[in-house]
Amino acid sequence: MLRCERGSLMRVYVIIRDEKGYRLCRGGVFSYYEFKHPMKDHLTDEKWQEMPKNKARPPQPDWVKTFTAK
Repeated sequence: MLRCERGSLMRVYVIIRDEKGYRLCRGGVFSYYEFKHPMKDHLTDEKWQEMPKNKARPPQPDWVKTFTAK
């Protein structure tokens, strides 16, 4: 089973142009994870939230690196 999960909150910065000119805006977006996980081991929200503490969360897909920075 392919799982898609939201991760931690990440900062997002966007440059917009409106009637006031160019502005830098910031906000939040959840990180994205996609991985295989056995159906018999139901992954609850609580288990998912514990995974970073145990360093068990899978890496994000490579394509996420095309629009994120460390």
